[in-house]
Amino acid sequence: APPSLPQLSPFAAPVTPARIGAENGGVGCLTGHHLRAAATGDVPQASPHMEGSESPEPAGRPPPGSTQRRTMDLQEKNRKAQRRFRERQKAKVGELEETVSQLTTRIAELMSEKAALDSRVGILNRVLRMREEHIETLQRKGATSRSGNEAVEEQYDDLQLTNQAGQAITFTPVQVKELTNVQAVAIWKGYVNLMAVLLVEADSGDATAANLATLQRLVQELCAFVMKMHLLNPVTTREMTAQKLEDSPDAPGEVESSDRWLTLARSLGLSPQQRQEIVQLRRLFISKMDTIVQQRREIHQSLSYVVPAPSFSRATAVQSLRTHDSIEQLRGNLKEEHLLKMDWALTLLKHTLTPVQVARALVQAWPWAPDTLAVATWIAAEENESDALAMLAQVTRTPHPAPP
Repeated sequence: APPSLPQLSPFAAPVTPARIGAENGGVGCLTGHHLRAAATGDVPQASPHMEGSESPEPAGRPPPGSTQRRTMDLQEKNRKAQRRFRERQKAKVGELEETVSQLTTRIAELMSEKAALDSRVGILNRVLRMREEHIETLQRKGATSRSGNEAVEEQYDDLQLTNQAGQAITFTPVQVKELTNVQAVAIWKGYVNLMAVLLVEADSGDATAANLATLQRLVQELCAFVMKMHLLNPVTTREMTAQKLEDSPDAPGEVESSDRWLTLARSLGLSPQQRQEIVQLRRLFISKMDTIVQQRREIHQSLSYVVPAPSFSRATAVQSLRTHDSIEQLRGNLKEEHLLKMDWALTLLKHTLTPVQVARALVQAWPWAPDTLAVATWIAAEENESDALAMLAQVTRTPHPAPP
């Protein structure tokens, strides 16, 4: 049976939403909508988005506690674990790639340093072989007590050259020693003319193997001529290096320009390895030349303090002996410089450049002898060598001294 409704006293407080809420344990205020819903039994369900309520299960999801539900939860955990593993793996791979990149860069640097050291060792070995060849040439026929031309004939072999007509000619060591500047320049010019013809064929692609072999032979002969001139006729060699070999009709009185050697350097088509070898050769040459220059300064300084004193004969004799010693030291210093320049030029022409490059340098340098040190300085400047850049900056501000 339905419960009986309480009797309301006429003096009782009116039924209000607030009173109903208080009598129900203070659970909020009920509106008219709630009262109607309570009267009809249609109590609204809690909203899934209400604060503190649990999210409803999606449609088709197995109920909690079921085997299928546990399987799905385990799969979800596995997916999350795999995602976290992939993220850690990706971070680790990134670190390893960065380490590999750094190690690769370091290996490249070490390989470059090793190549530079190997190249320098090769250069030093070639210079040493050239010096040993020269010593063997001097010792081949043994020491001699004779002097003058007879000693020269015994110490050096004949020189086989080719004249402008392409015919073989022979020069004895004495003839090389007695060559004048005009005669030496004529021999040089003949080689330049022969090489120019062969270079035209080589550049056009029509050069045969025989022509290339001829070009190589001419380069070897001219290198031998340069070496013999350095050893037997050093004064004439310096004259050829110090001045223009011939005045061309189209440019009489032409002055040497440093840009000429930059143009020549770029026309040689040097490989990166050749450029690095030339830069290292130049460093070695500059280092040895600095030592020679420092010794010469000391010799000049000693000469400035050996002025004869006319008061006493003994003091004058002592000063004269000191002067003689200083002059001998100066001669040895000049000879050392001369041999160093010979080693430099021949190493560059015989071992660093190809025969075609040597021929091109000789032809394009005419009517000057090729300034191999200037060419190397321009190459070093293009490789950002600080001393080469400073030297070129000074050269552009300072005019070349006139030849004696």
